[in-house]
Amino acid sequence: MVTVVRRDKPENPNRQSRTFTNPQDMNIQPAEGPGRFQRGVDMISNYFSNLGDKRANLAAAAGTEKDKGTSFLNNQYYMDYPRFIANQAAGAGEFFHDVFQLPFESGAQILGYDRGSGQGSGDIGYGLSQLFNFDNARDKKEMAISDIYSNIPDLTNFETLVEDSRFQDFLRGQGFNVSDDFNFFKNIMDYGSQTSQQQFLDDIAMDENNPFFVGEAPDIYDFDASGGMDPYNEAVKAYQNKLYDTYDQYMRQEASNLLNETLIPSYVDTQMPIMTNQLMDQLGITEKTAEGILTGTGEMDYGLANDLMDFYYPYEYQTKEGQEFFGDPGVDLTGSLLGFSGVGGLLRSGKRKLGSGKAAAVLEQLYPMTFAGSKAFTGGLSLPIKFGREGARMNLGVLQNYPKTAAAIRGPGQAYLTMAGPDFLGSE
Repeated sequence: MVTVVRRDKPENPNRQSRTFTNPQDMNIQPAEGPGRFQRGVDMISNYFSNLGDKRANLAAAAGTEKDKGTSFLNNQYYMDYPRFIANQAAGAGEFFHDVFQLPFESGAQILGYDRGSGQGSGDIGYGLSQLFNFDNARDKKEMAISDIYSNIPDLTNFETLVEDSRFQDFLRGQGFNVSDDFNFFKNIMDYGSQTSQQQFLDDIAMDENNPFFVGEAPDIYDFDASGGMDPYNEAVKAYQNKLYDTYDQYMRQEASNLLNETLIPSYVDTQMPIMTNQLMDQLGITEKTAEGILTGTGEMDYGLANDLMDFYYPYEYQTKEGQEFFGDPGVDLTGSLLGFSGVGGLLRSGKRKLGSGKAAAVLEQLYPMTFAGSKAFTGGLSLPIKFGREGARMNLGVLQNYPKTAAAIRGPGQAYLTMAGPDFLGSE
């Protein structure tokens, strides 16, 4: 008889387990996300996709209105198109008008007259220092803000705020009776008084539509007499606890509303002039810029260029779809560039009619980026001053053969010097 002996297969010492909990267990590198370039491509692609959707929504809405029998001139979706064109043309025209005024407003301020939308160069220098972080300008700004806020209570912590002597002084100024044993909830919110509790019970706790609704107290007749008084007493105790807890929550909410909606805004209003003046002194900026920093709006004083930074739109878009499409930054920028090109072309065409006389030369020197051309403009101070019979021009240009480049360099610099003139030469 043959006996069969079963033998188990020996373990292979080189065998690796196929069980793993993360990719590194099998030396598998997890896939990386898209690179920076691809993310940029995706962002641009998504933007144009969204812009296409806005354009399609406007076209669809205009078509739907047309199908209802609305005439073209009465179809506000179609009429938003000429509004866009008019806005861009008017905005560009207003821009060039503001630019044209700069030298004259600057000259008036130098002579001591109050002209223009702001004084001199405003805080443009400060803005440039923040942009390029000259001399650690950003750190200095943060330190100045931190220093100013250290002089007022923490407005986000109500418990410490109502106990702060500075805030209590403000409350006294508002007519509140703030004594040495002052308690905000008791003295101002009337917490715990019979009047306050009764008002809560009558008007709040019984209102089913109020978030602090409690409802009626337990009715003894709802309980089985065979169970004795204990179930009823426990229900009454639970109801009372809920009533008091809800009353506390209601009073805390009312106190929060009073602080957030009335007292803190009023306190900030009283402190804002002080804080603004401190920030103005520390950073050497104007009131408008300081308020923009403290309020978070980011508004800045551009001096004589304030009008330039406030682009003019005379017409409001009458449809939501029109506002979304034409108000898109990309569409608005494209329209602005076309508007500047069109209006600028008209101005240059008008200047060409002046020929090459002194009036044309003055325009070239005052507004190099607008009127400088390859023939007339040499890049420097080419003044129509005659020397002897030849009538030669005095030419101080250094980029005579590159008029466009010279204009692009000189234009912003000359504009800034024009605005900065009153800062250094203005009458006190």
